Amino acid sequence: MAHVKIGDKWGFIDTKGAIVINPQFDDALRFSEGLARVKIGDKWGFIDAKGAIVINPQFDDGSGFSEGLAGVKIGDTWGFIDTKGAIVINPQFDDAGPFKTDDADLFELMSRIFRIAQDQRE
Repeated sequence: MAHVKIGDKWGFIDTKGAIVINPQFDDALRFSEGLARVKIGDKWGFIDAKGAIVINPQFDDGSGFSEGLAGVKIGDTWGFIDTKGAIVINPQFDDAGPFKTDDADLFELMSRIFRIAQDQRE
């Protein structure tokens, strides 16, 4: 699925362009390991492919899942959670990246940079 913005909300479409998860999020990023990051208000959480929230929005920022873990920012520090939302590496780092990097991670990074630059122009 691809994340798309309609109006001021984000949702997801399939490869034919049909809406699969209605636009309802303040921000949304790609699926990784079956979960996608979504922003509701000023907090990030994770949804499954049906759009159900599986990890409540509670993080100040986050990264996609890699090797079963996702980086999450709580306050000023980063740690890692598992796919159930349990903290497995306590927040203690100034920043955190994925355990492995692939082309999709690079695409996501470039997309975030583009959106930040676009927001600054508005």
